[in-house]
Amino acid sequence: MKNTIRSNFDFNNRTELAFDMLARFNPSGIMELTATPNRSRTPSNLLHRVSASQIKAEQMIKLPVVLETEPK
Repeated sequence: MKNTIRSNFDFNNRTELAFDMLARFNPSGIMELTATPNRSRTPSNLLHRVSASQIKAEQMIKLPVVLETEPK
């Protein structure tokens, strides 16, 4: 039986070395977990999408998020 690899923030691992390492494991599947998929640069199968308003409604954001823009 082959292993399945689960990876969080896998979009950071798109180098030749990273792909070589994954190939050496010879997994039956790879599951990437990320909150910010870049589908144009690294296409993946998107299994589920959750909007920010849904996350807020479920009270899943525990810390205050404060965003500010800086003038150019």
